[in-house]
Amino acid sequence: MLFQTPEFLVLMLVVLAGIGWLRTARRQHWLLLVASYVFYAWLDVRFLILLLISSTIDYAGALGIVGVRLSWAERARLCLFSIAASYFCLGLNWPAIQGPHGGFHLAEWLSDGSALREFFHPQWPFWRESLACCGGFALIWPLLFEAYFRLPESARRRAFLVTSMAANLGMLGFFKYYNFLADNLQALHVALPHMDLVLPAGISFYTFVTMSYGIDAYRGELEPERSFVRMALFVSYFPHLVAGPVIRPDQLLPTLHSPWRLEGRRLESGFHLALVGLFKKLLIADTIAPLVAVTLGDPQGQPSLVIWLGTVMFAVQIYCDFSGYTDIARGVSRMLGVELPLNF
Repeated sequence: MLFQTPEFLVLMLVVLAGIGWLRTARRQHWLLLVASYVFYAWLDVRFLILLLISSTIDYAGALGIVGVRLSWAERARLCLFSIAASYFCLGLNWPAIQGPHGGFHLAEWLSDGSALREFFHPQWPFWRESLACCGGFALIWPLLFEAYFRLPESARRRAFLVTSMAANLGMLGFFKYYNFLADNLQALHVALPHMDLVLPAGISFYTFVTMSYGIDAYRGELEPERSFVRMALFVSYFPHLVAGPVIRPDQLLPTLHSPWRLEGRRLESGFHLALVGLFKKLLIADTIAPLVAVTLGDPQGQPSLVIWLGTVMFAVQIYCDFSGYTDIARGVSRMLGVELPLNF
């Protein structure tokens, strides 16, 4: 879901109304967590499983680093949650009810009598393998958690940290570099299965957010959350999720220990900041983009002055696009009561 869409306006109004109506922090956390997952899953539900797995690994890993031993009942709940989430994200045919540009078209889907049957038969490659990998992870990690606690303290701390880092960087590297590696290995006559991988939105941002959580726990700068909901909300908080700004645990987690309250001053200031961001994004960056494409798309034969002008416009486009998106994110979060850091 993009900030500049009508769907996001509806989501934001629901969240603001919920924050004002729900008076307990726990209920607000559930509302924000569900809203964040809807926000992320809007374009493609399948990539939501990566966010859930990353949150689960770093939740358990940070607790293991500081010596908090999850009970078998807690591990079983997280295991069942991971298996259910894997089937929800990977075992259902979500593209059947999604349009070509994302979003859900329920009315059109429900009008088709055969659509419900298609919904339970995914039509994308490697879905069985992906579901099996996620299910295997869900079954193995509780045993790995127990095995690490049999190690000496220093070795246990390193084991949890290395596992967390390897899992997060492994997922990031696979989606960013698998196709690049496969194409280059073909030149050496080494064949890897071809996968038309799409880079999940925001994977770099939330990967570094989750890694900072585990690293801060290892350094003793963070007391890990015992609540999985609060930790998962820190990772997936929708204003910063897709394109930042990247936040540290101490910038959001302390605000989750008491109910949020809407304030008129923050609502007004955040709304104005979001409008500034929309102006940069829509009226500057998106307006310049076609001119840049025409100028730099085929530079041969263009006068030097035109190429220089196109280069300057491209710099303005990139800056306003990223800066505008960050301003919208900061404005939206300010309306909710949380101040996100500057990226610039």
